[in-house]
Amino acid sequence: MVKLRGAAAQIKNLHWVVVGLSLLLTITAWQFSAQIADARAEDQFDQRVQQLNGLLMDRMQKYELALLSGVGTIRANGGDISRTQWQRFAESLAVQDRLPGVSGIGVIKRVQESNLESYLAKER
Repeated sequence: MVKLRGAAAQIKNLHWVVVGLSLLLTITAWQFSAQIADARAEDQFDQRVQQLNGLLMDRMQKYELALLSGVGTIRANGGDISRTQWQRFAESLAVQDRLPGVSGIGVIKRVQESNLESYLAKER
């Protein structure tokens, strides 16, 4: 009878060992799986960031080229450009088609306060 109790106790202890090892294995597998999922999510995020960064840089370069072409147009006209000339230039850029998000491109001229009235009269 004593042998049976000892054997039963050993089996009971063995069951607890199996349960403990199973629990440990489950927790380890869960952590490993979570790390893999986190790494994948981080990789996807990094790829998306690179993609969006490339698109943003491309768009900014287009905007920069439009502005530089405006500078070139003004310089080609001797540093001054009329409203009509600028309007023709801006229309030739086809801003709405080529530069999404830009509603227009313009020039701001510096006018001395003493010349303001004559400038406004000329532009009207």
